[in-house]
Amino acid sequence: MNERGSIKWTSLMLPEHIQELKQLRQRQYDVNQPILSEDQQEEIQRKVREAYESQAPVTVEYYENKRIHSVSGTIDKVNIGMRRIEISSSTGLDYVNFTSLISLI
Repeated sequence: MNERGSIKWTSLMLPEHIQELKQLRQRQYDVNQPILSEDQQEEIQRKVREAYESQAPVTVEYYENKRIHSVSGTIDKVNIGMRRIEISSSTGLDYVNFTSLISLI
C-alpha cells in the first residue's frame, strides 16, 4: 500500500480549510515581543550611539510581524523625529523602529 500522506486528503478539503491550516502552521512560529527593562533599553541606546559615531559594523535584532529578525551593517542615521535607525546592509537600506529594537551586537 502506497501512502501519499496529506496530499491524499487535500483534494477532499475545502479551500477555506486548506487556507486555515496554512495560517495555523504559520501562527505556531509567532513570538511575543520581548519586554525590555529600562536598563536594557538604555544599554541599547548607548550601543546605537557608539556604533553610529564609530561607524562600526553591528548586528541588530528587532521584532516585526510576530517574528524576531536581524540585520547586519552600519548605522547610517539615527532619526529621532521618526524614532528609527537607518542601517546600510548588503541588501540595501533597512529601517528599524526604536521600539522594535531587541539587541545590538
